[in-house]
Amino acid sequence: MKSGINTILNTIDFTSIIKDADVVFTGEGRLDSQSFQGKVIDGIANYTAKAKVPLIALVGQIRNINESDYPEGLTAVYPISGQTFDLEQAIRDTAKNLKSTMLNICHDWKKPISYDR
Repeated sequence: MKSGINTILNTIDFTSIIKDADVVFTGEGRLDSQSFQGKVIDGIANYTAKAKVPLIALVGQIRNINESDYPEGLTAVYPISGQTFDLEQAIRDTAKNLKSTMLNICHDWKKPISYDR
């Protein structure tokens, strides 16, 4: 068996895609301990670490994860749901919450993003 995310990233030649990138964004519904065990965010982080390109994850929720748990290559995580804990409401508000979070990220990262992991 092979990792699905690695198969996809190899197939699309993700290394070439990100070679000139300033930053890579990815998303996850819920970030938890399983997110770093061969899932999408973990696979992308492996590639961004090798390319020394910052990776920012936009997630619906964070559960029991600390920054020290991030895999190499994952620079920052931003939950987009704010204080919304109702799943149905969070899903309805996804577009609004994603836009708001991206505006905050752009504000926070006014300086050039550096790879520090």
